[in-house]
Amino acid sequence: SRITARMKDGRTQTAEVNAGHGYLSQSTPVLTVAVPTANPVEEILVHWPDGTHSTHAAEDSRKLVIVKPK
Repeated sequence: SRITARMKDGRTQTAEVNAGHGYLSQSTPVLTVAVPTANPVEEILVHWPDGTHSTHAAEDSRKLVIVKPK
């Protein structure tokens, strides 16, 4: 999945979460985004592997935000 964090000032940070890269491997499903206090995350956009998209509000980006598949 590709995750984009959109900040209050319009800037974005994008990263990918992968299931694994090799035989019998598994990557962590956790993504950490460094966010300055003066420019909090307003929304999180997720591009799922099946081609669908979802948008999630980040009410308080100083805390953990959990996004689960549909």
